[in-house]
Amino acid sequence: MAELFGLSYSPWTEKARWALEHHRVSYRYVEHLPMLGEPYLRWKAQRLTGRVTVPLFVDGGAPIMDSLSIAAHADRTGRSSPLFPAEHRDAIQDWNARSERALAAARGLVVARTAASPRAKVEALPPLIPKPLRPALTSVASMGLAFFRLKYGLDAAGEGERREVIASELRTLRDALAGRPYLFEGFTYADIAMATVLQAVRPVDGAFLPLRSATREAWTDPVLAPQFEDLIAWRDALYTNHRA
Repeated sequence: MAELFGLSYSPWTEKARWALEHHRVSYRYVEHLPMLGEPYLRWKAQRLTGRVTVPLFVDGGAPIMDSLSIAAHADRTGRSSPLFPAEHRDAIQDWNARSERALAAARGLVVARTAASPRAKVEALPPLIPKPLRPALTSVASMGLAFFRLKYGLDAAGEGERREVIASELRTLRDALAGRPYLFEGFTYADIAMATVLQAVRPVDGAFLPLRSATREAWTDPVLAPQFEDLIAWRDALYTNHRA
């Protein structure tokens, strides 16, 4: 069976999973362990050098690393309505670029909030660590967060700058939607790409994407969430109608 390697809390992983499941593509999900799982991920990606990231989709052909590429692959090989209708393909890629810019900015904010929360660091530890030992091993989580900072260059921008990048893209989304349920005539990958940005503003209900309490707090932005309640409601409706 095909395999999808990802991080369960990651909006990038969610973009890939949503597209695969929309198209009813069968796969086995494998939770990646940051830092510790890098050698195995590199082997599965068939990449000895350069950066390897999740989501990574492996189905017997060339490994596919990137949410957009995985979604496009699902569009070609799966069932159900297309997420990349030909007449909107270029515009959908533009919306995905907006999603990537916002989420890249959000990553730095989430990592900083996680690093400042002992409870969130405990929740970030690998599940194989026994519960009684977890509070004493937050240094392991701190090492993982430092690894993320180095891997993605997260010290290059400040909190206000990152937050403004996210807000700018969400204001563009609000203007484009103008109260409509979709960015185009029907549900497309553009909606998925922008809906997942809201994960870093206020996470979707745990029925769709379970998060522990401190992790949920780390993914909630107390400044942006009150500004974009309308888009959070739009995202929630999209999940209710299109995410099994």
